Amino acid sequence: GIAVTRERVFIEVNDHFCVMSGYSRSELLGQTTRILHRSDEQYRRIGDALYPQLETRRVASIETDFRRKDGEIRQVALSLAWVDTARPELGAITTAIDTTELKAAEQAARAAQATLEAALASMRDAVFISDADGNLVHMNQACARFHRFASPDQCPKYLDAYPAFLEVSLADGSPALLSQWAIPRALRGETALDQKYRLRRKDTGEAWIGSYDLAPIVDADGRITGSVVTASDITDIVHRTQRLEQSEARFRDLADNVPGAILRYVSKPDGSQRLDYISPGCKSVWEIDKTDLGDDPAPLWAMVHPDDVGAMRASVAASQSQLTPWN
Repeated sequence: GIAVTRERVFIEVNDHFCVMSGYSRSELLGQTTRILHRSDEQYRRIGDALYPQLETRRVASIETDFRRKDGEIRQVALSLAWVDTARPELGAITTAIDTTELKAAEQAARAAQATLEAALASMRDAVFISDADGNLVHMNQACARFHRFASPDQCPKYLDAYPAFLEVSLADGSPALLSQWAIPRALRGETALDQKYRLRRKDTGEAWIGSYDLAPIVDADGRITGSVVTASDITDIVHRTQRLEQSEARFRDLADNVPGAILRYVSKPDGSQRLDYISPGCKSVWEIDKTDLGDDPAPLWAMVHPDDVGAMRASVAASQSQLTPWN
């Protein structure tokens, strides 16, 4: 809205100013601008802030609020200039822009940003968010730790800077081109889970294995505007799994060649039974192939002589209750 004032008294207003204030033109003309302020103190403060600016500049400005006729408080941006800088007594032209919705949106955005930062800070997984050009616009503390930095401030903000200090390989050990890294893949529209990469800091030689989840950020028009990537260090998990697989392989080699049969038998509290493992030697002991048994021990127990069934069941029960080896 636009208004012309002389000594802070309205002498002209346009229609939009009337709509903004809720007053008619006749209600405003002849009134001081105090009619739009919440208090005498605010009226004085706005005058003291605006008019001295005109001594050194052509346009004065301030952000404040208006009280409409119905009592509603609206946020406004005011600009003030003399009608004729050589004759200030002619009055000033004021423009008022209602910024209420904009301020509310800014406040909501700040609250959302604070919530996001708090959520990301509490996460143990590394989280990094990029814009459409691959520039990192947000990363949490876990992201810094994942890349072996002390804080996010030490992490480069541009993806192109990472190959200088970070060597990335695919799960099979072959070098990964920058285009094969998580962020470029997401920016091409790819969504994927548990993507394994091998990483090594070129400056320190430290190496680790990461599991990545990646996805693009898509706006309402379907355009990719950025990416979200999470990563976790799975080095210990991978090494433990490898050791377990090696141990399992050694056990199977032993079990497959030892005389007689080796089995792992599970009896649950609900009475159900299952064979977790049985070695190929079962063929020589029971004349039943392990593939025919599956995980059902019933065919084996059916071969027990009726005179021995009671003792066998008692020995199984004792082993379960006393947690002792079953012989």
